[in-house]
Amino acid sequence: MSDDYTDRILKFVSDSRYRPQKVRALARSMGVAQAEYAQFRDAVKALMKTGRIVLGSIELTSPHVNLTKPRNRRLNLEEVLGLGGPGGDGPSPLIAFSDVKITDVASWKTAVEARDQSGGLIDMVSDDEIAGSIRRLRRGITVDEDALAVDVIASAMDGSRNFLAEMHTVRYLRAGEVLVTHLAERRDWHSWDHAGREEMADRAQARAEHLLAEHDVSPLAGDQERALDEIMQAAASGLVAS
Repeated sequence: MSDDYTDRILKFVSDSRYRPQKVRALARSMGVAQAEYAQFRDAVKALMKTGRIVLGSIELTSPHVNLTKPRNRRLNLEEVLGLGGPGGDGPSPLIAFSDVKITDVASWKTAVEARDQSGGLIDMVSDDEIAGSIRRLRRGITVDEDALAVDVIASAMDGSRNFLAEMHTVRYLRAGEVLVTHLAERRDWHSWDHAGREEMADRAQARAEHLLAEHDVSPLAGDQERALDEIMQAAASGLVAS
């Protein structure tokens, strides 16, 4: 009889509004009659024992998830993750978590310490790349005859099939059509993992150190200094007024 509750329980605890609660409170929330509580409890215990649900909050530190493909079967990620269900067309998830907190204490602490010790340099370098991404997004994407380059594509496909040899490609790349970032991770997960999992903060710190060591800052012209002084005075007046 406890099997009758399986789908109902999975659907209920997988709802985004569900919050962790004890078995008896869960039974009350689902409107289970007192006479049926024993059967309901057995169903919950069976689901918890097989790992299909976890009642209560859970905190994971430096988690690693390994998915093993059953022998002679394909790895069905939709089944593992419960995509589309429950409540939808997909299957019920094998595991339904609520209030999951995942942290990587060691790397996060190191990143925060490095940021603080840099005196804001890591933030400045990171913000510069983020601002560049925003500027590129604000430019938008032009769709016209030149951008589509149908004739160029046809010519390349009929010949060398090397688009990098086309001046059209060179012209658009030099104009910044494709934004190439240097701090954000652009490789696939396996390549990043194999290379040592260098994070954005690590690259930002290395970039800041390189700029401090190698970059030659040209002195500002007189009109530039005066313009900056005016900006700073206006900002200071605004702070005082507010």
